[in-house]
Amino acid sequence: MSNPTTTGPEMPVFHSTSQASTRTRLTKALFGFTIIATVVVVGIADVFNATHLFNPRWPGHARFHIGMQFTTLVLVSLASLGALTGPLDKAKAWLAALAPLTFWPGLLVSWFIPGTDVYATDELRQMGIPINLGLSLLFIAVTLWGLWLAGALEKPVSAK
Repeated sequence: MSNPTTTGPEMPVFHSTSQASTRTRLTKALFGFTIIATVVVVGIADVFNATHLFNPRWPGHARFHIGMQFTTLVLVSLASLGALTGPLDKAKAWLAALAPLTFWPGLLVSWFIPGTDVYATDELRQMGIPINLGLSLLFIAVTLWGLWLAGALEKPVSAK
């Protein structure tokens, strides 16, 4: 397998078309998975169930913020999905990564805020595994893998 060379902001240039198309398809699939899975998981866990947005015990203002957060996530996710159309360069790779990389780190940071709880229900607490933190790390890792495949994590070569 030949090594790719990089020529500017686009994806690495491969000496074989099949290598480039396979790498590009994998990169787009990873981004597509993390973008769509983020919206679906948040929709199930935070929006369309009785523990968060539709929990009558939650203050109205807290529910307002969940609704606002989900709307923002959907809009940013649409922009991220749009970046996956056509050729994928480094700028479009970063735009594709925008939705998962702006949502999931916030969940990790929230873990350290006094008074917060990573468990939405007592059943999850009894399992002893903070599923949401695991999903957060998984989606961040898969998104970073996509950025790496796209060559977006490489330092730009300075012109001399």
